[in-house]
Amino acid sequence: TKGLAQALRQRIDAAPDKAVAISQALSILSRLKDRRMAFKIFDEALSDPVRKLPAARVALADAAYVSGDYERAAQE
Repeated sequence: TKGLAQALRQRIDAAPDKAVAISQALSILSRLKDRRMAFKIFDEALSDPVRKLPAARVALADAAYVSGDYERAAQE
């Protein structure tokens, strides 16, 4: 998983359709058994401009919920 957050960030930032790229990143991370690690990687993969998109907020909420971080899910 080393370097995965940076690789996903580059892919999302370069994508013309950010919502699709975010969805693809979640799909990749869903293969990880450690849900907390998957959420941490996803959180790091989102640059500040992308993080402000509604699709990113919903994805963060879903990923936080799946990882068991219910407080963060509610915040998102």
